Amino acid sequence: MREGRLRPRGLLVLAAGLGAAGFAPPATAGGDRPNPSIVLIVIDTARADHFESYGYDRPTSPHFREFVEDAVLFERAYSTSAWTVPAHASLFTGLYPATHRATQETQYLHDRWDTLAELLGEEGFETACFSNNPWVSTRGNLVQGFDVVRDLWRRPNWLSKRDEDTSGLPHPTNEAVFEWLDGRDAARPFFLFINYIEPHWRYEAPERYQRAFLPAGTEVTEDSPALFPMPRWYLKPEKIDRTFLPIRTALYDAEIAFADVVLDDLLGGLEERGVLDGCATIVTSDHGENLGDHEQIGHAFTLYDSTIRVPLAIRWPVAEGAGTSREDPVQLTDLFVTIAGLATVPVGDERVLGHDLRAGPVPPDRAVLAEYYYPKQVLDFFPPIADTEEAIAPFLRRVRSLQVGTDKFIWGSDGRHELFDVSADPNELANRISKDEDRARALEATLTELVARVAEEAPDPESVPELDEEAREKLRSLGYTR
Repeated sequence: MREGRLRPRGLLVLAAGLGAAGFAPPATAGGDRPNPSIVLIVIDTARADHFESYGYDRPTSPHFREFVEDAVLFERAYSTSAWTVPAHASLFTGLYPATHRATQETQYLHDRWDTLAELLGEEGFETACFSNNPWVSTRGNLVQGFDVVRDLWRRPNWLSKRDEDTSGLPHPTNEAVFEWLDGRDAARPFFLFINYIEPHWRYEAPERYQRAFLPAGTEVTEDSPALFPMPRWYLKPEKIDRTFLPIRTALYDAEIAFADVVLDDLLGGLEERGVLDGCATIVTSDHGENLGDHEQIGHAFTLYDSTIRVPLAIRWPVAEGAGTSREDPVQLTDLFVTIAGLATVPVGDERVLGHDLRAGPVPPDRAVLAEYYYPKQVLDFFPPIADTEEAIAPFLRRVRSLQVGTDKFIWGSDGRHELFDVSADPNELANRISKDEDRARALEATLTELVARVAEEAPDPESVPELDEEAREKLRSLGYTR
């Protein structure tokens, strides 16, 4: 624990007065268990409903499906936001964006918060981060506490995977992970975090994967109309040929299929080294992706399930509970508590509202909160605001969503709210806000109370480091800057 770190300031546990909404203090697994090593894998920008295990009708993820046979699949897993920085910050701290304040507006995790890497490091774990996303770096302070940090996004030809004659393997990330594993102290438990950038835009999986999903005879080049950048969709919609959306979706699916093979290669390497069975292995994502859903592209501006429902499967040590699935509503914040529980690390901050998933299902009416702040980071990708303000004016706002049971309320800071029954309407197409005003008001009140109780001030902007030129160029490749 570094000096100067803030400890809890005596906030009441939110279960008090909010039990009907499903809030509860963190659960613990209890008992004396040896500390297993922990592998946490984020497949960046992967939406759950494009995985076979979640009912998708294309063969995007046979290896994930095989992994699930030895794991527990979570049918209803959600991010806390629709962007990398707030989602990873919640994953690493167990806090909502309203608390940790690493949002679209600040883009930075203040070092006053305890991270998984710090907590586990203090318990003797060796901690290592292998990142393919420039935001998961020192720039956003998301690598705080890791002993080893590999900025794999800095390698040459970082996104160059278009090769007709290869499968794209060995993946440089896996090679780096295996080299680290082979050189470390095998007697010491480890916490290994990996971020794979696939299937983030530009959707450039190796050709063999693209051919498996594209219509026969379709040729895709680097300047294909299907690969249009996000601003063009919002600024010049009349120039977008929407017949290319199915091709864009096929390219996205090819990226998931490629990531699926990379995942299998990683798991095979762990097994070959004799560490897989003794590990807790977690596979998830930070957020999803809009592919024309709700007239949206990318993962900005919205909190529909296309952007916040993520895959999640956990293979416990010795494949405990193998082949089972759970339908209780879980979030990335729960992984913080779960990993801390596996490492027998107490969670002392009352702001952490996650549950230890190894302890059993969470309440079915548990409140699921997600937040999207003013899209400052997205605006860097658009032309100067004066030239675009009219086109994107409807999106210059904050958005929050709260799901309790089958009801999902989406709040907009401009007063445009939505209400959906996600059981009867899983694609969130029928807004019930005018038909069920009482329910909407009740959910809005719960949302307001929750955010007010956990909200923290944003960190001093002067403490946020500038992007170096290499990081800026890499983010430009991902569509985050001009």
